[in-house]
Amino acid sequence: MTSKRIITLLLAVFLSTYYLCNPAIAQSGNVDSIRSLLAKHTAENEERADLLITLSLAHQPDNVDSSYKYATRALALSEKIDYNKGKANAYQALGSHYYTLSKFDTSLKIYDKGLTIAKKNSLLVSIGSILNDIGSVYLRKTEYESAIAYYDSARAVGRKTQNKLLLAKASSNIGSIYYKMGNYAKALIDYQESLMLYEGQKAWIDIQYSLLNISNVYYRLGDYPMAIKYADSCARMMDKYGTPWSKVSVLTTHSMIYGKQGKYDSALYYELEALKSAEQTQSNYLVNLIHQNLAECYLDLGDLDKAYNIYMSSISESKRIEDPEGVAVANAGVGQVLLKKGRVREGIRYLEKGLEGLRELELREDAKQASYTLFESYEKLGDYRNALKYFKENRKYTDSLNNNSEKAKVRQMQFQMELGEKQDRIDKLKQAQVIDEKKNDVQKVLLIAALIGLLLSAAIAYLVYRNLKNLQKSKALIEKQKEEIEHQAQHLTNLNNFKDMTFSVLSHDLRSPINALSSTLMLLDEEVITPEEFAIHKQELDTKLNSVNLILDNLLLWARDQMKGENMLRKELIDLYKKVVECIGVLQDPAKNKNITIINNVPENTNAFADRNQTLMVVRNILSNAVKFTPVNGIITVNATKDDEFTIISITDTGVGMSPEVLKHLFDGDTNSSTIGTSGEKGTGIGLMLAYRFVQQNGGDIIVDSVEGKGTTFYIQLPNKEL
Repeated sequence: MTSKRIITLLLAVFLSTYYLCNPAIAQSGNVDSIRSLLAKHTAENEERADLLITLSLAHQPDNVDSSYKYATRALALSEKIDYNKGKANAYQALGSHYYTLSKFDTSLKIYDKGLTIAKKNSLLVSIGSILNDIGSVYLRKTEYESAIAYYDSARAVGRKTQNKLLLAKASSNIGSIYYKMGNYAKALIDYQESLMLYEGQKAWIDIQYSLLNISNVYYRLGDYPMAIKYADSCARMMDKYGTPWSKVSVLTTHSMIYGKQGKYDSALYYELEALKSAEQTQSNYLVNLIHQNLAECYLDLGDLDKAYNIYMSSISESKRIEDPEGVAVANAGVGQVLLKKGRVREGIRYLEKGLEGLRELELREDAKQASYTLFESYEKLGDYRNALKYFKENRKYTDSLNNNSEKAKVRQMQFQMELGEKQDRIDKLKQAQVIDEKKNDVQKVLLIAALIGLLLSAAIAYLVYRNLKNLQKSKALIEKQKEEIEHQAQHLTNLNNFKDMTFSVLSHDLRSPINALSSTLMLLDEEVITPEEFAIHKQELDTKLNSVNLILDNLLLWARDQMKGENMLRKELIDLYKKVVECIGVLQDPAKNKNITIINNVPENTNAFADRNQTLMVVRNILSNAVKFTPVNGIITVNATKDDEFTIISITDTGVGMSPEVLKHLFDGDTNSSTIGTSGEKGTGIGLMLAYRFVQQNGGDIIVDSVEGKGTTFYIQLPNKEL
């Protein structure tokens, strides 16, 4: 079964402009009332230009003709009265009009005109809003890096201007990029953040769309009750604030869930209703998207001819409106239909074409399904080489998506912990408030007593003095509690970092190579591949298992280093020459696989005063890193020098080198920034962090000299006597 395309409603880019252009009017959501205001406001001034722009945006994307008419009138008036803000916003409204029509190049040119005027006149809100809309054009073109760059710029403007609507829109849009890439945990965080911001601003239409985006995430995670909950929350708002776009998404969400439950007739009914609403929007993109979903419904019901005709028509339409995602999904759908018709080889061709597009667009959920179908198809044909190829690709997408699921659970745990901490702070603030109220009561009593007579002045003075002492004690107690809270917060942060690192390594870096071995052995046992074919993959498996061994060593040492009270240092005089020989022996196989020569120029009896195990791990990690980033036929050289206090080991490779930006964060231990080696080797990102930390613990230092494209030298400085 193919995968229905879900409507991420941020793509109605007019909303950000609609609210930011004229929030007071836009919030009403009543086009008739805005048109009535325009009829009364006949003077050709800035207020009339703003009303024309707001009307243009209010008609998007449901009435493109009216939208265009009001935008051009607003631009003409703004130019006539030399109203720069009006010019910028009118160009933005025109850009959104062409965006709705899927004319992306024209849209970008017009947005750029508005952005130029806004920048020239320091119109920060207009700048942020236009940057946001340009990002949405690149998102529709599936150029995700460009989209994120523009969204981040819009978010920066939102922070600078403290414009929460702009911040919310940028966060929602970035969440949709993560959603399309299958990173549902990050998408959910951004969607939730934007929802809270919208709720704070009472932006009812955007609240609707945020609810639907969150519903879509839960659908992808397989949590259908939560998906229905958020979709129903949106549906309850539709009578007052609904639009055809939101109605289409609610209907599509219900259709998808019925399809997952095998209720295909109900799924078809809701998708047909969604098509009626989609046609009201005059959006070719939205109508084409619903047609693809209908094709899947017919495929599920066994009406292969209808499904085939719709998918084939959608391929042409997707190309016409420049929707590469639509092209890829429709090709995959045609492949599915042809396979069910028994036209296997023809179906494979369409599926492979679809997978190529899904792969390029990083649509991992759809790519996972397409690669598995290709694996099954080639297996039935007896083409085991191609079957193995697509089986491996499917496992890669499965591992990636499972990893995101685990991260979602971790994020939820962190969220709950943060809620608990916030509640504790609230309770403490309430206690402080009670204390303050009691102090006020005491002060009132003192004032009344002062009126009785001068005879009580001494007693009053004493009470005041005692009160001040208690206040000082309270302040000291509050400061102490504050320090304890900060200490506990830091401790929890460290534990969270430890937990995140452990989950990352166990759920991905270790599982991936072990799964590869398990999968290949399974294929060998089931005689899907021959022993000779297994031998071809043995070298790759050896490399993966060697990396597992190093990862485990690093993880265990890192975990011990994190455990409170563990004194790991056991300093002694050690022979560095022997340690280098030992490390080279461990890395001989991966180096041999890449035909890398490792030269040991360390003189015998070269000593250092340090922890034996930590020193071995330092040298091994840096040598392993050199092998990882040195291409085939490269050379790695190990040298050593010493003076009265220190011994310096240098490890030089002829590898790819590093940029200044990479060098800056080399020892941070960020698992997300771990780089793939020249032959696809993976790591956890903690190896160099460990090396740096261990060398410092032993009284030494690490210095790195690197040039991109030429190679890297690590200088490991260790004491050669007890300090």
